[in-house]
Amino acid sequence: MKEAQASVLRMDAGLSTLEQECADQGTDWEDNVNQRKIERDRFEALGLPYPTWFGQELGSDQQDVAAAKVAAKPQRPQPE
Repeated sequence: MKEAQASVLRMDAGLSTLEQECADQGTDWEDNVNQRKIERDRFEALGLPYPTWFGQELGSDQQDVAAAKVAAKPQRPQPE
């Protein structure tokens, strides 16, 4: 966990790049970016809100879709 946080801090501070951080982990940054695009597109196609690990907030379109899904779910009666 600490190493992941340090990695994010290094990239945010401009002290490292995604390419460098992925190389340290033994992965290819382009493969990671391509896979994230595939996953993001799939979430969007299914109308699912993005998980927090996507590292971005929902755009207004996705917020509208997510809100509509929540509103369409049958609500459980609340105990009195």
